[in-house]
Amino acid sequence: MHLYFTIFVILAAMASAQDEAEKAAILTIKEHLAEYIQAIATFDTALLRKLNRKYDTSPFALRAMNLHKVKLLKVEYVILGMNATMSFQFKDNKPDIYVLHIDKASDSPSHWTIVDFYPVQEERETIDSSHY
Repeated sequence: MHLYFTIFVILAAMASAQDEAEKAAILTIKEHLAEYIQAIATFDTALLRKLNRKYDTSPFALRAMNLHKVKLLKVEYVILGMNATMSFQFKDNKPDIYVLHIDKASDSPSHWTIVDFYPVQEERETIDSSHY
């Protein structure tokens, strides 16, 4: 019985630590995005390039984030940074979903920078021609 209780306590502690790490990651992403949106609003391209290393090749959703409804869908730690899965909706259009890879950066005011991004492709239904 003592062994089961010990295992339960360890699992509960691990779950609590994971929740705290996820909350910290979400807060970090939100703070970074607040800096990013402020830099967009002031047209500070030098600052934008510190907050997003690929700013010049970014899609519209990342270059005009202040014009979009932005939702943070998922955050996960990866080797040296974080991946943030985000939804960007412009007006009433279908949202675009991107994964942003964010790493530490000493020259960024948020101490983080976007180093890569890629769109999330939705799975499309395929038509099975054997039914025709």
